[in-house]
Amino acid sequence: MVFLTIFEVIPFFGFLILWITLFSLTQAILRLKIGSEEDPSEGDYPYVNNVAMIFIQTFRNSIGDIAVPDYTDWFPDEDDSG
Repeated sequence: MVFLTIFEVIPFFGFLILWITLFSLTQAILRLKIGSEEDPSEGDYPYVNNVAMIFIQTFRNSIGDIAVPDYTDWFPDEDDSG
């Protein structure tokens, strides 16, 4: 019974890893920011590179630990007068 369950869960984990990878790639293309760039010791992942942070955060989002993404590169700075 246990071996049958493990055997049937393998395709699920394959699809989970595939979806996490695709969503991580999408968020990397959209220049998602996680944590603080000014102080890398702040946030959930201190001193971890951006690719690993996005992958870990996407995994956390997939299991229900929802975090709001930061898309500050999409909006102009408020102090820009151009």
